[in-house]
Amino acid sequence: MICTEINPEAIAIYKKRMPKTECILVQPDDKRLPCESESLGLVLCLEVAPVMQAYWFVDECFRVLKNDGLLVGVFWNLLSFRGLIMHMYASFTENFDYYKIAYPFWRRKLFMKGFRMLHEEGCCWFPFRRDSNSVFVPYLIWLEKVLGLRKLAAASPWIVFIAQKSSKEHLV
Repeated sequence: MICTEINPEAIAIYKKRMPKTECILVQPDDKRLPCESESLGLVLCLEVAPVMQAYWFVDECFRVLKNDGLLVGVFWNLLSFRGLIMHMYASFTENFDYYKIAYPFWRRKLFMKGFRMLHEEGCCWFPFRRDSNSVFVPYLIWLEKVLGLRKLAAASPWIVFIAQKSSKEHLV
């Protein structure tokens, strides 16, 4: 396993918890994944919006993944009610804008590069933060499922997805 991080203190924690993991300190302005071409079977990018939304990320994932390799991630979608509100809020404050790109456009870039979507599921429809301890959270998660909101990835605030780099056989 290879772990990249911009925070040296976090790298120290990772090394202590997972001593066999190769931990690489990267810079916030790096535009390349520190891996050889076609060397990885999996790229995992969870809750790292600045990386996921970076113009270079899809190209780099395609470069470092082996044929049939997987890209698993969470995408924060501008084209959602929550995304639009938080994007406007960030525009008027000094807060980081996690909702900069619409998922359907980003997804199209994946397809054009040579990925295919194996799974995508929308979540986080209701107005609770991820660290909320409201008693209503389990009921609203259940409601998301019952109403079928998880299937509406294009309009969902967060999308959990699994994309696969198509092998040469799939591209023919």
